[in-house]
Amino acid sequence: MFSRSSLARPFVCARCLRHQRVVARRTYAAIAALPHRKLLSLSGPDAPKFLQGLTTNNVPSAAQNPGAGGWYTAFLNAQGRVLYDAFVYPNAHLSGGDGNGWACFIEVDASCLDGLRMLLKRHKLRSKVTIVPVEDWGVWSAWRDNGDTSIDVGAADNAKFIHLADERVPAFGHRLLLPLSAAYLSSSSSSTSSSSITAASPPPNLPPQFQDLPVAMPGAYAVRRYLNGLAEGPAEMRPGEALPLESNVDVMRGVDFRKGCYVGQELTIRTKHTGVVRKRILPVRLYDLAGEEPQTLEFDGEEAKCVAGLVPPAADIMKVAGADGENTGGPKKGRSAGRWLDGVGNVGLALCRLEMMTDVKVGPEPTAAGGYKPGMRFAMKWVPEGQEAERSMGVKAFVPEWHQRRMDEEAELKGKRKNAVQNI
Repeated sequence: MFSRSSLARPFVCARCLRHQRVVARRTYAAIAALPHRKLLSLSGPDAPKFLQGLTTNNVPSAAQNPGAGGWYTAFLNAQGRVLYDAFVYPNAHLSGGDGNGWACFIEVDASCLDGLRMLLKRHKLRSKVTIVPVEDWGVWSAWRDNGDTSIDVGAADNAKFIHLADERVPAFGHRLLLPLSAAYLSSSSSSTSSSSITAASPPPNLPPQFQDLPVAMPGAYAVRRYLNGLAEGPAEMRPGEALPLESNVDVMRGVDFRKGCYVGQELTIRTKHTGVVRKRILPVRLYDLAGEEPQTLEFDGEEAKCVAGLVPPAADIMKVAGADGENTGGPKKGRSAGRWLDGVGNVGLALCRLEMMTDVKVGPEPTAAGGYKPGMRFAMKWVPEGQEAERSMGVKAFVPEWHQRRMDEEAELKGKRKNAVQNI
């Protein structure tokens, strides 16, 4: 019923390398540095309560759950819009922690680090917390696509590494925080590459469970995200604009709808219980409108198909004129069916109107713009920089299996709650 993605071993062309600064190889099993992700240390007696009031996911205190692992979450503004998506790694032995209290690392996109620090300081008031940027730890992602997702790291020495299963997408992999030695930082800083902490050498203090993995460039992680429909960072969740449910923060296990008050909660809870989410971020594949519409989501880095880096940010996705199985050459005027976010090669992410671009039904009433029909085509058009001729590119949206399964679970749970209320 739904279009499903099939992962491919990626290769990125030179043009995409210039635009995206990525190289992707052997993504079926690899470990990749994420130099675009940075860390803050938050500690102090009031740290759990402080963070609880600012983020969408539940923050257990040390007393409630002393062995709590990390989790995915988001910071919202007062209007319920996403400011930053983040990971939280509780650990009492972090810099700033006293070894007995509560402390954590907060991982965000590097471009958001200063903004998050200012946000935390603005809300600090009299809270007994310490906020410190972290320079001597790095972030890595590790994965295996052979079905082995039960990597046991044992009783980790938190002074050597911190591990978190990345559960945003089933079997997506693992996140690792590793301290960087002075020698490693020195060799990285001497590199001319802006992504110097990448695949130059294996990361320091790598746990034995991950030492057999080949080292990949950050682009392998990016392609993996796009093929799984996983949005991350300000380019894909625009600060102050993106809504958490449209950005899939809920289906990526980043929202606890049972927790108490936090900044931005009102709109999020109201949408969850009384509203309908008609738009969601989905993986898309770009293709030539003169050819056949693709039926699978596969990465292709060939020069002729490497167009994602040329598409301007926030380009509108429109239905192709007369496109009910008929290709007439380009987008037509009317209501936008979606908006391009980011991508590499021939794949990327877009914010899509579900009932226009897919056969997903999100409410009892049909969409005002007309529902999706097999054979419909969608496209973007733009004028490339330095050129006068307009360019069009077909866009095919896919609903990943994990995404549909979690949306079905949420719909079933919502139905049970509604029936329970009616039976009272």
